Amino acid sequence: MLDDRPAGEPIAPQLGALALLHPGGHHGLDAHTMVMVVDTVDTPEGAVVVWHLPDHPDYWDWAATITAADVASIISTDPDPYAVPPPHTEDTP
Repeated sequence: MLDDRPAGEPIAPQLGALALLHPGGHHGLDAHTMVMVVDTVDTPEGAVVVWHLPDHPDYWDWAATITAADVASIISTDPDPYAVPPPHTEDTP
């Protein structure tokens, strides 16, 4: 899938996505702590709420509001809507 964002523009996190944040930000996470995007907020525009993953010891005690600038990398949990399914064969319905 082609990325049509202007060069240098950060990727906006989407609901359900997993993200690694830049270390040392206001959220207080290191570079190896994965979070999940769980909600959107109105201000600032494009901000989202993230939680720790369920297996993290602070899962019930921590949340943060972040923007795309806080995100180092994103793992989408939604299937690619433009993906081409594999061709059907006699072995697959």
